[in-house]
Amino acid sequence: MAVIVDVFGIKPRSQLMAALTGVPLKTLDRAWNGAAIRQRDQLFLVARFSREVRDYLFEDPTWTDSRRSAMRTWLMNGEIDLDGNTYRPIDILSDSTLVKRALAELHAAT
Repeated sequence: MAVIVDVFGIKPRSQLMAALTGVPLKTLDRAWNGAAIRQRDQLFLVARFSREVRDYLFEDPTWTDSRRSAMRTWLMNGEIDLDGNTYRPIDILSDSTLVKRALAELHAAT
């Protein structure tokens, strides 16, 4: 969760985090406070996407509040072309099939 919070600057126990990861707010709260939760594939996929965006697509490793704000705006208003269709990033990251395709595209690009 920490990498998603870092990249997008969203609150760990927010509706946006729940929508992205498919994890209920109570479970997000427990996880953020250090409690073990069962495997959540969507949470893992969104974290992996976030990590790869942060680590591989930016030359400057410094992650600032202004970059987080820009990434949050991109998440909500940006566009990604995938398999001939245009999606908002939030729609891709909220869907396990689409986020897997996006990860494959990221790997192909890097």
